[in-house]
Amino acid sequence: MIKTEEINRIKQVNLEMMKQHFKKDGKLFPVIMAIESNGKITYVGTPYTNQEEKMKTLQYAKELCKKINAVAFFMINEAWIRKVTPEQFKQYQEEFKRTGKRVSEYGDRQEVAIMVFETRTSTMMYKFDIDRQKNELVNMECTTQNEGDFCKILCEIQTNTN
Repeated sequence: MIKTEEINRIKQVNLEMMKQHFKKDGKLFPVIMAIESNGKITYVGTPYTNQEEKMKTLQYAKELCKKINAVAFFMINEAWIRKVTPEQFKQYQEEFKRTGKRVSEYGDRQEVAIMVFETRTSTMMYKFDIDRQKNELVNMECTTQNEGDFCKILCEIQTNTN
């Protein structure tokens, strides 16, 4: 059985690799990673270009994690976000549902690099601001109160299979 310390080491390595690859390439290659209890890691490149492909990738990630009984899940990609206060969040969520607009269509959007890291008991999202002029990921934030398509995949699978 893979130990928590090893999963955390893999997480830290991935955070550093994100910075290194972005510095070298000026972009991140979108990837999902699922870790089995024996420590085996499955890597899958996931370069989607539209919402339909994103939803197919999300479905595939759920199926993969369920199939291999994953104990940890990572997703790395670039994304558009809108930074909002907790009070604004529900209002913005309702607006997205009502209008169908994507975050990338708003003028106050911000480009970030993200890594979603999840175990069966928690979800963390690491966000970096992108400095395109220097090819750097800066100002890392980690949040545990996350909403997003690729959040809570393992928690959802565990709930649906119990």
